[in-house]
Order: sequence, then C-alpha cells, then structure tokens
Amino acid sequence: MAGHPRILWPNGGEVLEAGSTVTITWRIDIQHSTLNWDLWYSATGPRGPWIVIEMDLPPGSTAVGSIHEYEWVVPAVITDQGRIRVRQDNVGTNYLDISDGNFSIVEPTCYADCDGNGSLDIFDFLCFQNSFVLGESYACDCDVTPTPVCDIFDFLCFQDAFVGGCP
Repeated sequence: MAGHPRILWPNGGEVLEAGSTVTITWRIDIQHSTLNWDLWYSATGPRGPWIVIEMDLPPGSTAVGSIHEYEWVVPAVITDQGRIRVRQDNVGTNYLDISDGNFSIVEPTCYADCDGNGSLDIFDFLCFQNSFVLGESYACDCDVTPTPVCDIFDFLCFQDAFVGGCP
C-alpha cells in the first residue's frame, strides 16, 4: 500500500553527482491537514542514520495527487545506498515515505573532459567542436537554458568549463 506521501524521485536506481542540484519530488496520495514537510537523506540505506535536508517546508497544495518539489544540492558523500525520506507533518498523525530503492552519489565528472580520458587538452576542445557541429546533446546542454539546438551560449559555457579546468 502506498504511503500518505509518496516519493517519486529519487526513488531508486538513480546516479547523482556530488555537488549537483537535483529536484526531490513527492506526491500526496492521502489528504490530511498538512502543516509542513520534512526531508532527510541517508547514505547507508533505509535504516539511516538520517541527515536533515530541510525541515518545516511550507505545505503547499494538500490535494490528493498534488506534486511537491525541493531543489537539493547533492552532498559530497559517495555512496551506493542513498535514500530520501519525506515526512508529512499533520494536525494529527504524521506520515512518511522512504525511497523504494537505493540511489548512488558519485564523484562529479568534469564537463570539459569531452573525451573522458581524465585530462584536459586540445582533443577535448576538438571533441566538443565535433559534438557541437553534430548537434549532440552533450554540446547543447551546457548552458542553463538548454534548447533543442546548439547555440553560442553552449559554446561559451564549454569554453568557461575548459578554462576553469577539472577538479
């Protein structure tokens, strides 16, 4: 049986990069007089320990089926046993849900390392140019306003990443 709140994402199997921003998403399956929401994560599976992400988030819509989101900066905790827990704080009984399966948190990749060999050189620049000309998603999704076609902002974004180097 589904919980009163239901985690939709991440709910198991996802691979998240440390330091990236992802959207935790959950839905209300059973309506209550919701006061607020609490979010935690665990790097060691469903038994915790649980680390606070955010407490007392506004209730938003309390209608059945309403979707709730939270922008989360993924911590630099490398694991393959990540879980999210959401609690619906109510006037009466509180309810919670935990991700159905584990997700992974991995070391961040270096966007500018186009050929994936672990070092930045002219071949990464050429690799990006080829991807850009072909309109491949790698080259078209760099800027914060991705479009279906590569544009100058994607090119400039790659240049900034290349000049910035890799961790």
